This record gives sequence, C-alpha cells and structure tokens, in this order.
Amino acid sequence: MPGDDDDDYLTNSEELITGIFPSGESHTIAQSHKALIDSLPHVVTPNSCYVIEHPTYGYYNCPICGEPANMGYVTVHNPMHELEIDIPYMALHFMEHGSFSYIIEDDTTRIDIALLNKTIAPYDILHHALATPNDPDNDGLNNTTETYFDMEYDNPYTHNIGIDDGHEISQALIEKIASLPVIPSGTTPPVDSIYIEPQLVWGVEDCSFVEELKIWASPLFTIPCRGRQ
Repeated sequence: MPGDDDDDYLTNSEELITGIFPSGESHTIAQSHKALIDSLPHVVTPNSCYVIEHPTYGYYNCPICGEPANMGYVTVHNPMHELEIDIPYMALHFMEHGSFSYIIEDDTTRIDIALLNKTIAPYDILHHALATPNDPDNDGLNNTTETYFDMEYDNPYTHNIGIDDGHEISQALIEKIASLPVIPSGTTPPVDSIYIEPQLVWGVEDCSFVEELKIWASPLFTIPCRGRQ
C-alpha cells in the first residue's frame, strides 16, 4: 500500500483512523469489522445501523481460494449519522480473511476504511466510557470543552446523530489528524504546514478495554505549527 511505512497493509492515515498506529493488526481489524457488519440487523431501523442486501443473478470466484461470491453488494446504513457505504460481497469475503483490499476480475479495489469506520462507529462504546471530571451529562467532554466546541453541557447528544458529544468531537479530531502528512523521522519536514512525525519507543501496551487490540510500538506524535510544538 502506498503510504504504508510499516508494511502492515494499512496506510498511515488508515492506522490513525482505526486507532492502531502502528501495530500491524490490519488482519484482526478487517475481520472484526466483518463480524460487526454480520451482527447488524437486516431490516430498516430508525435508531440503529442496519444492512440492506442487494444480491444479483451471478457469481464471481475468488482469485485466491476459488470460493464463489455473489456479484451484488450490501449497503450499511447509519440513519442517525446519515451515512452509508456499499460493500461488494467479494469485499466481505476478503474482509473475512483479513484484507480491506479485494479483487474482482483482476481489478483490485479497496474499501473506504474511514467511511466504514465512521458509519459503524456507534458500536465502539467501550472506548467512549471513560469518566471525565466536571462532565454533568457524562458525554466525555467537560463543561469548558463543551463551550469551546459549542456543545450543550446538559445534553450528551447535542446534534442527535447517534453518538455522544465526546465521541463526535474525538472522531472529528482524529479524522483531521489522519489527513496530515506523515514525515519520517530524520527527513526534512515542511516549514509552512502542520505535519506528523512519529517518535517510536520500545515497548508493548495492552488496551485496558479491548484486550485483543495491542499497540506494539507506542507512537509519540510531533505536530509542529508555525515553529511551535
């Protein structure tokens, strides 16, 4: 993958979006996203993500294992967030085997990981349950932060998009950070723009909420702006 400095089949931006930068866990992440899609209801619901299937009369054979997959696709809807993403059945087959890229008739395509992650984001509740001081509505933002981002300090769902305010703000921030260029340590950085310079340290950390997701090298990000860090 272009932009995949650690050869784990995720770009630097995708690693930041999925929260595993850098860990080499793309295989597990693809499979967990597939399992989550499989668990969603297959009927229209106004207050939950759901899946609508669009099968067709025809099949592709997987070029790797030969298993047939319907030529159609599924649509994952998030009615609260007004988001949706179309995923071919062949892409789901590849996700089950740990890949976000898939092949249909010699054409290699890749799932929009950022859109998929944002569409199913309401189901990652473990990482948004941290107690925050001075947070009367228990949405992960204290009152000062609520005011700064023009949120309602007595309403955890200011914009009513299916995720609380803390989740909404953290999602917007990580998307902004993920869009920044990553400058390898020791190279000449730009002087007129914000950028990320990963500063890796030796060590292993286990997530205290989701045991199977591990950070194999803890990144320290340098994000200079107008000469300051």
